Amino acid sequence: MTTTLSTPTDPHDAARWLLARHPWPAALVARVVGDTPGWVDDLSCAWQDLGRWRQAWDAYAATHPAPPWGADEGAWDAWEAAGPQPTLDAQAIAVMSTGEQAVIRLLATLTTSLTNLPTADTRSVALTVDWARLVLARCAWDPHGRAAHHAISQETP
Repeated sequence: MTTTLSTPTDPHDAARWLLARHPWPAALVARVVGDTPGWVDDLSCAWQDLGRWRQAWDAYAATHPAPPWGADEGAWDAWEAAGPQPTLDAQAIAVMSTGEQAVIRLLATLTTSLTNLPTADTRSVALTVDWARLVLARCAWDPHGRAAHHAISQETP
């Protein structure tokens, strides 16, 4: 028997739906923004803050060379302290593993400030569906991913 899963389109409902189905990322979210009603918006802001901080750090490092190899720890601490400082939320993401950061980014894209998927016309929808097919193809090694990829690949535009 096949069941149809109803998925929400509102970003906040979608975020709650996703964590209800997969509760394990909630601990990652809590490390960044806590457990607030608007956590998906806060997470999006934190992700954007991280990007801005990384860009600022790259600009700083390009104009303020790091201490030479073998310099004492104080020189490194001073160089780092003089550079751009991240927000607390951005710092919480920055210290995560790349896998954890990928999950945070995935969740952060649920908010309208980051989700600008092209769905305004038929061509854009077809592009978005094919993008989803490509993402699911990379997950086809898993039975759930394979089933989702198969289901989405059955539709002929």
